[in-house]
Amino acid sequence: MRNTQRFQIYWLGQTLSGFGDAFALVAIPLLVLDATHSVACMGLISAAGVGAQVAASFFSGTIVDRVNRRVLMLACDFCRAGVYGLVPLAAWFQHVPLALLYFVMIAGGCLANIFSVAYMTAVPSLVQQDSLHSANAKLQGSLAFAYVLGSMAGGSVASMANPAGALSIDAVTFLISALSLTVIRFDSVTSAAGKADDTSFGSGLRFLWKHSLLRDMTCIIVLLGLTGNIGVGAGITDLMIYHVRYELNQGPTYVGICIGIVALGAVLGAVVAPKLSRLAGSGWCFLSGNFVQAAGLVTLGIMHRFDAACIGGLLWGAGMMMRGVPMNTLRQTLIPNELLGRVTALSWTAILMASAAGTAIITRLASLSSAATVLTQVGLGVVVIGFGALAYPTIRRG
Repeated sequence: MRNTQRFQIYWLGQTLSGFGDAFALVAIPLLVLDATHSVACMGLISAAGVGAQVAASFFSGTIVDRVNRRVLMLACDFCRAGVYGLVPLAAWFQHVPLALLYFVMIAGGCLANIFSVAYMTAVPSLVQQDSLHSANAKLQGSLAFAYVLGSMAGGSVASMANPAGALSIDAVTFLISALSLTVIRFDSVTSAAGKADDTSFGSGLRFLWKHSLLRDMTCIIVLLGLTGNIGVGAGITDLMIYHVRYELNQGPTYVGICIGIVALGAVLGAVVAPKLSRLAGSGWCFLSGNFVQAAGLVTLGIMHRFDAACIGGLLWGAGMMMRGVPMNTLRQTLIPNELLGRVTALSWTAILMASAAGTAIITRLASLSSAATVLTQVGLGVVVIGFGALAYPTIRRG
């Protein structure tokens, strides 16, 4: 099977799986609310899932680097299908205990982290090095789009049937992902960075700290995480939804349109990122993404109109991909294959923890003032971080 065919199968399987993941993000909070009518309980279960991902990230990189990645991904898919399938099974017997939802969030979070690290490290095994930018752009762009569409579809399924039914769709998509993995093979890879001399437990941290470009970029992304500005599910998305729904007085349909345009922006950014990286370099693409996001956030905050909110969301989504695609490609190119899982997991741990803190901070600030004010402030903060990143010669040359 040719590289192009293998990657297309992988791309389709993971996009459908991401679409299913979004169902769970909607369905589980609804199940908790149905069972307890408590926002506090919903927050605790969500926190348990995030905590599980953070905990798993301390060992997931080592596992990914030391076992067959394709087999590991297959095992994670089958286990996640079983774990999430327990909820609709329990609903069939008319009782979904709260303890089961805790188990699903914790087990699912651990498995998701292990799978995600393996998922990104597998890309160099499927495409040639000169195709990494394009491959990462396709994967990240389609996943962002699938995430948003899946969230909207998951809400519709949950309202028409029940939240447990939405989780059964998630379980099926894990099986589709596993099927796609059974028909492809991963090549053995030696990255441009060569072989790693040190493959001990702490080698990922030592490699990241010594590699000035990756260290500097990771520091910038951690700072951006503290502004709630990393990922489609970050705190900025919450502020966008609140801003459109309550500050602009638009209905749920318009909220969905705005978030859908964010996803469209992510797709456009994923198209632009490989071309800009080839023309100006990965570092300048990374830097440009920060300023595009900042422009989107300031537009959202200072122009109190729905069309401005859509334009701002489009720019925010595009900037997210313009920054993320070159970052992932540089990791895959510069890190020895034997350490790729550990360094990726370590970076994601720092970014995830910063993003969780940033989301809590900006949503609290919005409750004290307004979402529009905080969106403007975060946009200006991203400008400052962007200019700070320009001071790093390693990033400009990246």
